[in-house]
Amino acid sequence: SLPQQVFRTASGGARVITTAMPFAEGLGGMRTAIVSAATKGTPATGSRPQFLFRGTSVGYPGGPSVQKVGVTPVSTDPGKATLFAIESSQYGEGVLIIARSSDLPAGSIGAGNVLGALESEVGVSMLPVEFARRARMSLTVEQARTLLQQVGVETPVMLATKAQLDAALRTAPAMTQQQIETFLRGALRFQKAPVPPGGKKP
Repeated sequence: SLPQQVFRTASGGARVITTAMPFAEGLGGMRTAIVSAATKGTPATGSRPQFLFRGTSVGYPGGPSVQKVGVTPVSTDPGKATLFAIESSQYGEGVLIIARSSDLPAGSIGAGNVLGALESEVGVSMLPVEFARRARMSLTVEQARTLLQQVGVETPVMLATKAQLDAALRTAPAMTQQQIETFLRGALRFQKAPVPPGGKKP
């Protein structure tokens, strides 16, 4: 069976996610990628983005249109993705899912929708549950907001409507590569040790 990761939830419980590779190996690869991220391309340059972020609620399978076309919208900007996680918190436990592009199939990352520039969006040719399964890291909304604040990016506590989300996206600053790298290093600190079958830590 596939290995598992456990993440602490906002309510203090544990959430286990099945992953595609051993936890220690995965985070080691993440550290290497974060160190080298500054030399990698971005969607603006037409290159494959290094990291992808999806703000959503835990277990959300995506809306009807996403289910129909099989493309999951994600962002290259953790600040903007966190805004989606904040808005999603009213429907469940908000979460920021973080994946490395190299963990996704070749050719699966494409252009975003008509609001792609506003949301720093790209599309991944798979359903949201598959994207979450392949992701190496996950943060609660509180953790993501804390890390963003540490790099100088302020986010609202709550976004109750789509109109508020849209307004927040339009005023959100684009994060610099240095801010994103610092954010990712902080995200690593929040990750928990793997939990083996039986639920007890080694």
